Amino acid sequence: MRRDGVRDVKGDILNSAKQLFLDEGYERVSVDMILHDAGASKGSFYHYFNSKEDLIDVLIKKMLDPVYSRISGIVSSSMDAVAKLNESFSIAYHWRSDNAKLLNFLLLSFWNESNLVLRNKMRKWCMERDRALLVQIIDQGIDEGVFSVQDSEDVAELIVYMGAGVWESVAALFCSEGNFSDFLSRAEKKVALFDRTLAAILGLNEGSVKSFDLGGIASVLTDRGIYP
Repeated sequence: MRRDGVRDVKGDILNSAKQLFLDEGYERVSVDMILHDAGASKGSFYHYFNSKEDLIDVLIKKMLDPVYSRISGIVSSSMDAVAKLNESFSIAYHWRSDNAKLLNFLLLSFWNESNLVLRNKMRKWCMERDRALLVQIIDQGIDEGVFSVQDSEDVAELIVYMGAGVWESVAALFCSEGNFSDFLSRAEKKVALFDRTLAAILGLNEGSVKSFDLGGIASVLTDRGIYP
C-alpha cells in the first residue's frame, strides 16, 4: 500500500495480519508469517507494534471505527431519541450480519481463557465508546420528555454493562458445543429480556426498542456449515 508515493508499511502489516487471522485463526498466525506476507522487516513491526497482541488490538479498533463513525453520525442527526437508539442498534447488528467471517474469527479467537486479558481490554474500549454515545441519546430523550430517567451518565453505564453481559452470554453459547437450534432459542430469550428491561429503564412501552438481531450470529453458524 502506498500513500503519496511512499509505502505505508504499517498499513501493509495490518492488511496482511487481518487476512491471515481470518484465514488461519489468531493463535496459528505468528509475527514472522505476517511479516513474510507483508514483505516487511521485524524492525518495522516493532516500530509500530509492541507485540502480536498490540497489533490485534490496533487492528480490531481500526475495523470497528467505521461502525462507530456511522453511529456518531446518527447521534448527531435530527432524528428523535428513540429513533436514534434503534438505528444505532441496527447499524451494529447489520455490521455483524455483513461481517460473518470476522465475527466468527472474533468469537473463536477471544472467547477462551488464554485471551481473556485481550478480550477484556477490547470490551472496555467498546463499552467506553458505547457509553459516550448513549449518554447523548439519553440526554436528548430526557429533553424530549420521552425517557423517564434523571442521570444520563449512570443510566448509560447501566445499559452498557447490561448489553455487554448479554453479548458475553450469547458469545459463550455460540462457542459451546450443542444443538444450535436450541442455542438460538436461548439467545433470543436473553435478547428479548434485555429489550424489555431496557424499555422499562427508559420508561418506554415494551417493544419500543430492538437491540440485538441474531441474524449476524445465524450468518456465522451458516458460514461454519453448522446451521441451515
